[in-house]
Amino acid sequence: MPRRTAFPLAAALLAACSSRSRPQPIVPAAAEAPDTGGASRSMEALVEAAAGTLPDVDSVIGPLRLRVQYPAEGSVVDARDSTFLFGTAGSGDATLTINGQPVRVAPNGAWLAWVALPPDSVMRLELLARTPRESGSLDLTVRRPRRFDPRGARAWIDTLSLAPTGRAVWPRDEFLPLTVRAAPGARLRLMLGDSVLVAFAPDARLADVPWGIRAFDRDTGRIARAVAPDRYLALLRGRALPDSGVTLEAVTGADTVRVPWPLALSLLDSVPGIVELRDAPGSSGD
Repeated sequence: MPRRTAFPLAAALLAACSSRSRPQPIVPAAAEAPDTGGASRSMEALVEAAAGTLPDVDSVIGPLRLRVQYPAEGSVVDARDSTFLFGTAGSGDATLTINGQPVRVAPNGAWLAWVALPPDSVMRLELLARTPRESGSLDLTVRRPRRFDPRGARAWIDTLSLAPTGRAVWPRDEFLPLTVRAAPGARLRLMLGDSVLVAFAPDARLADVPWGIRAFDRDTGRIARAVAPDRYLALLRGRALPDSGVTLEAVTGADTVRVPWPLALSLLDSVPGIVELRDAPGSSGD
């Protein structure tokens, strides 16, 4: 009969990562501030506080089967200096490190880690696991989202942030939100030739928090939201845009920058149409 041991919240949530099936190769999952001590300690405190209130977790001793459930190999991780990973080692007596940082393994082999991220745009995470019987390793590569770097320019527009782009159809009498990231304090206008279609204003909406931070981080300073000074918003209504697109202009002091906005917009008549369906003579109506 397997030995049962009380284990904290992280292990119970990750029990599904562990399996008692036959041994399998050590492979990663299929493809999606350097100092994290404070976050790790706060998570440990939460886990310890939850101990005793959760069901016991079976103790599993078996072959080493190191696997990362999240994030997937090659996926994009939208995090600043640290992120979480979870997966299984296959055996509860395994020890695990990620980039040299020790990670606690549950009695059933499941693990949840909060680790520092390298500053590179492509990040490599090295997992090393060992049991009294064997050892194994796994390399996981993830990427940061592409971000525009203005490199000190006074007037700039992040063309990766233009939204929406491409072809779109929009109701004639409804506002279409246009959003962009540009130099803080700039004056932005959407131009069609020499005509100003609409002027932009600073976007007063609070910035989104990455879902991983919101779900797992308990540091309220990290999940606090603020208004980003480089986000702008405009509302366009009742105006079609040609296939050739329009131009976005940003002015900061004596500096001006213009970029094409690749958006072709067609208007949809808001008056509802009436369609009458009739059965063909002699049909059964099917």
